[in-house]
Amino acid sequence: MAITGLVTGLDNRRSPNQIDLAIVVVNYHCAAEVKRLLESLGRSLSFCEELNSALDLQVWIVDNSPGDQSLVPVLENQEIATKLIQSPRNIGFGRACNLAISKLWTLESTPWIWLLNPDATVEKQTLKNFVAAISEKDNNWAVAGTTVCTATGKTEFCGGYWNPKNGEIYPATTLRSVKNHLPTSWVSGCSLIFNPGKFDGEMPQFDPDFFLYYEDFELCLRYGKKQRSPENPHPIVLLFPITITHHTSAITARTPEKKIAWSIEGYLLALEKCAPWWVWLGRLGRIGLAAVGGRLCGRSGKWTGFIRYLQRYFRRHLQRHFGGEI
Repeated sequence: MAITGLVTGLDNRRSPNQIDLAIVVVNYHCAAEVKRLLESLGRSLSFCEELNSALDLQVWIVDNSPGDQSLVPVLENQEIATKLIQSPRNIGFGRACNLAISKLWTLESTPWIWLLNPDATVEKQTLKNFVAAISEKDNNWAVAGTTVCTATGKTEFCGGYWNPKNGEIYPATTLRSVKNHLPTSWVSGCSLIFNPGKFDGEMPQFDPDFFLYYEDFELCLRYGKKQRSPENPHPIVLLFPITITHHTSAITARTPEKKIAWSIEGYLLALEKCAPWWVWLGRLGRIGLAAVGGRLCGRSGKWTGFIRYLQRYFRRHLQRHFGGEI
């Protein structure tokens, strides 16, 4: 297995009937979680002997923690083909995924691309269910999510709701249907699949303005609008039979105030880009008041996220108006 800073291509040792699957994982000081995820993929791959001939699996890891060498021994001892892309710094989740997608998109045959959180694990039947799901004839979707459960078996995500009238963005935790392909407004970046055949050569990318949180929501609304047509009315779906386990916030919970700050900033940015201006302004005011109250009580998370959003909001708009760096 080769570990490289820049990846030029995948191995070509594959049967013409195999399904190419590239799993993209963004690492930020979480070598133990990545190891657990890779081990679960190995178990899922060996669960069904037919997968060895049906699936050509490679894991592409974008390392957002340069200087941390703890990931190297993890990858050296893996049987699954693994590629490492070294980021020069922590560039955030969306930009790191863009880095991997841009390299995968230049390959002679673009694989199916599945984004998985490093603090996720797959079930024994997950890869078998993936092959079955994408082999169905009605795969007109462009972006799909999967059922996400907690370590205790509770459903964490099975579709995403969006109310543009009041700015509410929230996950469904109860299935409305047991259809294999369940139309939904957005899916979680914790487990998100791109169907490369539905992008007409256009490379899917996250909005680089996002650092962490709600970039999945914005991407789904953007490509859902772009891909929707009378022939394809539901470009964003949940693949109900595919399930992964999310060991929730195993990474971000280490710094809870930072998690709140990034969540606040991401949410306001998502409303700025996707909601009517009056909804964005109303939520901005409500969150601003809550942030001031939290600041007075000694809780800095909301305040930090609110102020950082405002700073970057004005910086972005000044750059667009005047050009160059502000």
